[in-house]
Amino acid sequence: MNTWEDLPMSAFEETDEVRLEEIPTQEDFERFQETNSKGILCVAESTAGEGTGATLASETYRFAKWVRKNRPAMVIDVVNGIGIRELRSGDYWFPLVFLASDIALPIYLNLVANYIYEVARGALAHDRQNVHLEAMYKDGETGTTKKFVYRGPVAGLEASMKKIDLNKLLG
Repeated sequence: MNTWEDLPMSAFEETDEVRLEEIPTQEDFERFQETNSKGILCVAESTAGEGTGATLASETYRFAKWVRKNRPAMVIDVVNGIGIRELRSGDYWFPLVFLASDIALPIYLNLVANYIYEVARGALAHDRQNVHLEAMYKDGETGTTKKFVYRGPVAGLEASMKKIDLNKLLG
């Protein structure tokens, strides 16, 4: 029998996770790196459970549309999925993105922070909304693939960059 500790974390629980990790090379990401020299690619991901296909996170199309409108020089594309994961918690769920060599992680995080600021201007002060995002990029110094993961409050997105050594990050 499951105890409370065994149950998966609810989308409504407060989270605070900032992680930068080196990951094994992934074929889709390598193909993107070889064929695209610019921009951001929003990627569909498989969800938990058997028989489900790759779906896009709920903020995918609105974020891509916002980037195209507010940063027209920046290239952003979306890979088709079989659907969109919709959650009703009020959190911001961003897709896994592949960053080309011309987009540094801090630039992407700044885009996300600006987008959230504009979307959340009318939110109530006591509403606690979380951000969920992941970004993959190639470390120019080591040539390794890295993934940045952030799950936490909107207010903590900027502060999360201070937790990571930017010199290593931009390497």
